[in-house]
Amino acid sequence: MAIIVVGFAWGGWVTGGAATRMASDAAAGARAELAAIACVAGFNQGPEAVTQLAELKKASSYQRGDMLVKSGWLTLPGSAEPVVGAANICAQKLTSADLKTAVNG
Repeated sequence: MAIIVVGFAWGGWVTGGAATRMASDAAAGARAELAAIACVAGFNQGPEAVTQLAELKKASSYQRGDMLVKSGWLTLPGSAEPVVGAANICAQKLTSADLKTAVNG
């Protein structure tokens, strides 16, 4: 006997596999947002934050993520690798806000 799991979404019913993927995607997005917030906070507290922010703003958009990954601020405690998707979020938050208020944005 096969068991089919279904769930309800805004547009109608979805399979259990689709619901699992949706939940996994939401969790990954939340993890990236959390890592980006930690990145901004670490960046702001760095001893050369003002200089580094100027360098970050001068860099092209595709270089900013690499710069932040190298800093180590995108790797959460207990993890060996940076959180996927967090670099772009962190770079956007840092470059679109004043240095000491970037964590609030």
